[in-house]
Amino acid sequence: MLYYQKHGFIMNKTQLEPNEVIVEIKGIGLNPVDIQLAKIPGADFSGRIYKIGDEVFGLNLSIAGNGCLSQYIKLSENMSSMTHKPTNLSHNEAAAIPLVFLTVYTALHD
Repeated sequence: MLYYQKHGFIMNKTQLEPNEVIVEIKGIGLNPVDIQLAKIPGADFSGRIYKIGDEVFGLNLSIAGNGCLSQYIKLSENMSSMTHKPTNLSHNEAAAIPLVFLTVYTALHD
């Protein structure tokens, strides 16, 4: 049995590459595929950039990545684009959009 005597959190001290960011997860979206594979689930999330690598430029950051059912996720800037969360949406509402939008878009355009 593992337990902690002191409250707080444990931050994984992984090395942040120059082209990566760490995002603090504030909301997530669960989809059917998240429970079908043996992995840390979650690909839809909303969060706040926590730490930026030395060579990250602009908003060319990845929103693609699995394992967002955690407090933090490390992403590379070399993937697709991350965007600002609309101010009228909560983090939970914003996290519910990505895969649902892609599903609807594919259904309407295929």
